[in-house]
Amino acid sequence: MSRTPSREESVRSDKERIPVSSQRAPLRYKGLDTKNFVQRWVLDKDDRLQVFQDAGYEFVKPTVQGTSVGDPTVDSSKGLDTRVHKTAGFGNLRLYLMQIPRKWYEEDQAKKQLEVDASEESMKAPGKGKAISKDIDYGKITLDRSTKDPTALD
Repeated sequence: MSRTPSREESVRSDKERIPVSSQRAPLRYKGLDTKNFVQRWVLDKDDRLQVFQDAGYEFVKPTVQGTSVGDPTVDSSKGLDTRVHKTAGFGNLRLYLMQIPRKWYEEDQAKKQLEVDASEESMKAPGKGKAISKDIDYGKITLDRSTKDPTALD
């Protein structure tokens, strides 16, 4: 006579159990080299993938062949495409995980910050050849880069 498995036995599997109440991270991907690279998900729309490749980004390959890594919703092992990807959740678009060397990423961020600094500087008091009429005074601008919480009471 065969034994019928209990409810607990029939639900168990070798997969890691993720409670329903847990914080799910549908874009999490384990095993990335975050020390040397910066990763981001890129939507495969128009020529965005090529733009990122031209900027030095490369596609992330699965860290463990033949298995889905990270949350089960990351689809990295199906089909002929060896790049880590996920459906975007709307239309027939996909998100691809891409990475760039951290050094290049930091250089790009520094260039962007120079533009922000120049824009902020232009908002400050007149100078550098700019003549602003004293009749046009809408108030005072202050820029503060401190990490202090602006809502905290002193």
